[in-house]
Amino acid sequence: MSNICENILRVYSENSENLECIENFFKDLGDVERIDDENLEVYFDSKWRFPEEEMDKLYMKLPDKSSINMTCLSVEWGCLYCQFHSCNKDGWIAED
Repeated sequence: MSNICENILRVYSENSENLECIENFFKDLGDVERIDDENLEVYFDSKWRFPEEEMDKLYMKLPDKSSINMTCLSVEWGCLYCQFHSCNKDGWIAED
């Protein structure tokens, strides 16, 4: 049995196609809340840690990478894992 990592993804984009892409990506994977015309919050689970491969796939699907700002907080309470990642036009990076 793997430990569950809780992820909170916050998204900002002035391009509505980016937001629609992210909503579709998470349609069956998590809870998506549209905050306003330029912001989303997504709550989803992964195994053990930040789901790097899946988030790279999401990034590759974005139609307008020049208009994206995403942050993700990942917490796995059993092992006291906590990691913060951000994503812009250049892709994902783990923050210190």
